[in-house]
Amino acid sequence: MTGDYHPAFWPMFGPKKYTTSEDEADLEKVKEASYKAIDKVVSHLDSLLEGKDHVYKDKKTVLDPYAFILTRWTTMTPKSWKEYPNLVKFMERMEKDEAVQKVLELHDK
Repeated sequence: MTGDYHPAFWPMFGPKKYTTSEDEADLEKVKEASYKAIDKVVSHLDSLLEGKDHVYKDKKTVLDPYAFILTRWTTMTPKSWKEYPNLVKFMERMEKDEAVQKVLELHDK
């Protein structure tokens, strides 16, 4: 998660770190290029979740909420988590988690 998944989103959020150009069109190209890397890592996570409820060894760990938060970022890309069948199940399960609901309530205030 910290080595590939999270870093795939960095160019989307901070495109200026990946080019010397200040041109908005160039910065947008950096963001667009990040979508391919994001799709790759999200597809990989989706495949890892096939037939499982949790990210790591099908056990509830800290990786589940971490993956949940990062995966929510895909709604800012052309292909959101809703297009990955195993992630849909995972995300819907996580949204029902009591602790996740509390955090999301605080976020929405």
